[in-house]
Amino acid sequence: MSSADKASVDYAKFDSTVEAVEREEEANKPPERREYDEKGNKLCYSNEDVHKVFMDMQEKQSEGANVPHDGVLFSYDMAAQLVLETDHASWADSTSPLNALVCLLSQISQGLAQSSQFALLNTGNTLAAYERAIKRMPELLQAKQGAVLVVGVGTCVPSLLSAKYLSESEVIIVTQSMDEICSMMPPMLLQLNQLTRQTIRTFRGSATMLTVDPESDHALPARAAGCVLDPDLFGFSLLGKGVLREVLHLREHVLQPDPVMVPAKAAVHAALVGWRTGSVGGVDVSELHRSFWHPGVEHVHLQDHPWMVLLTAPVPLFRFDFGHEDSALGMPDLGFQELKLEVDCEGGWVGGIAYWYTTTLADGTPHLTNDPKEPKAGFGQAVQWVQCVPAEPGSVIAASAEHNGTSIRFSLAPPYKLPAVVHSKQLPRQELTKELTSGFAGSMRTAVERAVSARLSQGEEPRVTIIQSGCGLLSVAAANAGGQVVGMERVSGLSEIASELTKQNKHSAAITCAKGDSRQLSVGDQLPWRGNILVFNEMDPGLLSSGILALIDHAWSKQV
Repeated sequence: MSSADKASVDYAKFDSTVEAVEREEEANKPPERREYDEKGNKLCYSNEDVHKVFMDMQEKQSEGANVPHDGVLFSYDMAAQLVLETDHASWADSTSPLNALVCLLSQISQGLAQSSQFALLNTGNTLAAYERAIKRMPELLQAKQGAVLVVGVGTCVPSLLSAKYLSESEVIIVTQSMDEICSMMPPMLLQLNQLTRQTIRTFRGSATMLTVDPESDHALPARAAGCVLDPDLFGFSLLGKGVLREVLHLREHVLQPDPVMVPAKAAVHAALVGWRTGSVGGVDVSELHRSFWHPGVEHVHLQDHPWMVLLTAPVPLFRFDFGHEDSALGMPDLGFQELKLEVDCEGGWVGGIAYWYTTTLADGTPHLTNDPKEPKAGFGQAVQWVQCVPAEPGSVIAASAEHNGTSIRFSLAPPYKLPAVVHSKQLPRQELTKELTSGFAGSMRTAVERAVSARLSQGEEPRVTIIQSGCGLLSVAAANAGGQVVGMERVSGLSEIASELTKQNKHSAAITCAKGDSRQLSVGDQLPWRGNILVFNEMDPGLLSSGILALIDHAWSKQV
């Protein structure tokens, strides 16, 4: 650069620009974090802060200090860090405990979103049943002295109801989890609902860690008078989450004799489940029945699968008394029973054994049930699948049931006890069940049949192009209605099953099963013609996340 060029540079402008940037950065600098608010409450800016304050609170409470659960406020900064999906700019810039609590609870919910909690809150009468039962507890506790345990955080509703209605009792919430976020959920919800008081405490850990020792700061000073078991402890199978082990420990080491329990008892019932015929919507699927076999127990809402029916009347299996040792019930942690299951007058195909439970209060008042003949509840039924076999009307099928305290297993007697056929395609079972038993699949078949009929009524040849044709059930239904069909399926195992189903239903001439990504399949190579009916056979809950728009756009331009 020449001296003339250097002289032409206005460094004053550069200096003023730097100063302007520095002033802007200073103006936008976040305010210095305060350790306490105007009322002296500790402000938390991270999960670690929350955890530390919570543990400090519990330590002070164990020393007898009057530290209610709402002795902590959370900062707006923490809420922003947790990134709740909402417009943070619309919040006030000052510390907002409510906003931050909502955000903290949102973070908690992210950990529970895939569990049964939301189903329990929104489906069935679980919450109403617990409210009725807990409202009755004060009268039953009048003659007793001692705390009431609420075992399990779950929806946290039993904790809230106990805090609300058991005002004369000390309430100890046993979180069943060592995770600090889950353990924070009860005190936060209690604070939001203005139910905090000194006689509500949280025990962070499993019920089997509880002990009674008047000399210890980390144990109960005396045996508890009552216990509320959160519904999530039972799950869909009653025993699968280890509730029996927890209850036996509490009964032996923590609870008083004859405690007030909610629920107090449970009974398990079972029945054969299967299908009336070997066809679905006019499609012979008897060869696909084997695909329903599964090595374990599956959670199924039978109410959502109208094609699946109970083939026998329910029979009682095991009974459990959570508050007392009942010699009539045998070993509480082991059980065995032989069953005679009589198939009803219609008969069908046996696919598995479904079982469910009903809980009651001490006086026998019904509490909760996931009986498939009742309206849909938060939990569905447990089904142990067996190798599918035909069952004649009125026939009696012998079986046995056993439990080991954490699971229930069934065995069919010969000649129905057949070795399970593991499907060689290595496919998730839902790929088959969603087409064989769901109401959505039935609606899709009806819609395709109407479309084929409309083309035929106009004198046209129906040519049905199906994207994500699955196991081929929809393709065969379209061919049965009179259409020529191309089924495109990217999952190789499903494409092979569709070919088998096509041959079984004698539609090889009418159906082309094309394997691969539909965007890579072209007319003249893998596809015989352009269609005049386009079907997309895979809808996710959000409609668009499965790529429906891209696939349909390609199909409109290249395949129909």
